[in-house]
Amino acid sequence: MKIYNCIFILIIFFFVSNIYSQDYIASASIGYGLYNMSSLKGFQKDILNNYQNINLKTVDSFPPFFNYQMQITNKISSRINLGIFFEFLTTGGRNTVSDYSGEFTIDQVVNGYNAGILIEGKILEKQMKNLYFVCQLSAIYSTLLYKQYLKLGDQTNLRSDNFSSLGIGLEPGVAYEIISSFVNIRLKLGFNTNLSQNFHLDGNSSAKMNIYPDWTGLRFGISVGYAI
Repeated sequence: MKIYNCIFILIIFFFVSNIYSQDYIASASIGYGLYNMSSLKGFQKDILNNYQNINLKTVDSFPPFFNYQMQITNKISSRINLGIFFEFLTTGGRNTVSDYSGEFTIDQVVNGYNAGILIEGKILEKQMKNLYFVCQLSAIYSTLLYKQYLKLGDQTNLRSDNFSSLGIGLEPGVAYEIISSFVNIRLKLGFNTNLSQNFHLDGNSSAKMNIYPDWTGLRFGISVGYAI
């Protein structure tokens, strides 16, 4: 747990050390991410093998999807910005089969809640355009919702279980910034590496699964920032 405590302390330090600063930029971004999820994909294949007799098929296998981020940065020198960010990520998998007699579906919905610190270094500056190197360090809380839905005729049955996991992430990248009189617009490209614990049943940390989330992959995004 030491790494999570360090990240929390750094977030507090950011607020305390910059409490009287007037150079804050608040930004909101939408992005698109590729997610490794090799462990969960393997688990999904195991599910298929367990239900071969009913011809269960995979229709979604943790595809790339949109993510959303809020961040606050502060200019601490002419070329360095320091900030904090909060991010939401999501993806999922689905196995299903249906015919005239009914339907059987297994869903795995994975969400990630990311919070941490970031540092930006200005690489190039030309008129109202800047190029930054950006590095984000974060703690990530991941959740897994596992659902089984069965329908036979008029009878239905739904079972669901919730699991969670803690992890850390590191995301280096670059950001191209266009400055206007009202807002700053950025195009971002990065690569996230992630290390997370195995999922455990909510409310029972000893009931662990042999699978874990892996948000590792490319990130693309666009953000709009405003001075506050």
